[in-house]
Amino acid sequence: MECHFVNKRTGPSGEELVAVAGVFIKAGTTANGALSRIWENMPPPAGKDGTDIKDVNLNRLLPKTGSKVFRYNGSLTGAPFPSAQSVIWTIYETPVEASAEQIAKFQRAYPPNARNIQPRNARKVFHLERWK
Repeated sequence: MECHFVNKRTGPSGEELVAVAGVFIKAGTTANGALSRIWENMPPPAGKDGTDIKDVNLNRLLPKTGSKVFRYNGSLTGAPFPSAQSVIWTIYETPVEASAEQIAKFQRAYPPNARNIQPRNARKVFHLERWK
């Protein structure tokens, strides 16, 4: 399973700038406390795209310092799959853990929504040490 943190802001010329941090989640033996706050609020109420959740420490959802990352330019993966290739992707190599129950709850709440694997074309993928 993979979790995406999508960050958007307006650039100096009014363009939308997007960066995504991706973190793989693997089954562990105990519940992930940081995910628990989010999982308590899913799925969102009918007719809403999301729910405001306060007091979540996003740093606890990232791998520990020293994790290597993959970085490349791409596009968003969720429907409607915008054609703009202006998203900076950072994917952490080291996964975080969640309990099997947490993973199962997510899978029950949300059907698979992954985009098909796309050709790399001329896109360069960099394997980097995580910044400190």
